[in-house]
Amino acid sequence: MASGPAADMLLAVLPGAGSGKPSLTMTKQRASGVRWAGRANPPALATGTLGQLEVAIGGSSAPATVSVNWAKVGGEIPYDIAGALRLRQIAITEMSCEKIGAGAGSRTYAGTSPEGVPFTLTVDQQTAPLGHMQSYYTATIHLEEGHPPRGSTAGCDF
Repeated sequence: MASGPAADMLLAVLPGAGSGKPSLTMTKQRASGVRWAGRANPPALATGTLGQLEVAIGGSSAPATVSVNWAKVGGEIPYDIAGALRLRQIAITEMSCEKIGAGAGSRTYAGTSPEGVPFTLTVDQQTAPLGHMQSYYTATIHLEEGHPPRGSTAGCDF
């Protein structure tokens, strides 16, 4: 599955129970397989690539999120991070979703790492409704312990 290396990397950057948010250096070290750029693309703290995915560490002064991003004109989305996490026996539950338009929306998941640390995963995606339009897929893991609140999951057939 194309999502496997990204799912492994996102799990690896999660802090341990009670350890708080990791430093930028620690987060980059844990993100195995990522080729980090010499200079980040603002506003990210660090940017790099993992295969065909762009990787970004977000936050104001310390890492708060790690994201993977893919985009292609007219392409079918080849990624499913939530599915890849489930294949790794990670407990993950959709907590809310919002349909934004034709083939587009956002889903928020609650997950629990193998070490028992609760985390939030957000997936934003759009499958191009027409061949000349852009498809995109972004999965963001939040480095602060905790699950998101439950919201609506109705009408999210994107």
